[in-house]
Amino acid sequence: YASWAIMKNFARTIPHEFRHRDRFRTSSEEMFAGTEDERPGALAMERAQSVRETQVDRILSRLDEREQEIIIRRFGLRGADRTGGDLNEPMTLKEVGAQLGVTKERIRQIEARALSKLRMAAEEEKIELPD
Repeated sequence: YASWAIMKNFARTIPHEFRHRDRFRTSSEEMFAGTEDERPGALAMERAQSVRETQVDRILSRLDEREQEIIIRRFGLRGADRTGGDLNEPMTLKEVGAQLGVTKERIRQIEARALSKLRMAAEEEKIELPD
């Protein structure tokens, strides 16, 4: 009797399962079969990063040494500096001012002038800036 009850139960639930699976398909193979992965590969992303770094270095070279130092520290564009500080982390106006021995207002003024020069250099080099 037990085997008969089990078979009867399967016979009732299998058609229900098929209907349920047809309605609610979740198979990633079927769902994404027609779509191609358009994300760039690791190599392409690495190459793009290298191009961006080269462009940044090229336009940074148009600034004087003090402006370069302020932009690098404010935006965290480099590794460790000569004093052992971490330049990968962006610094505040006050922190940069303390390290360079000037006020945060003076750092802000120099930064604004340097950013203006960088924008002009990026336009001349036809570098697309993000909005």
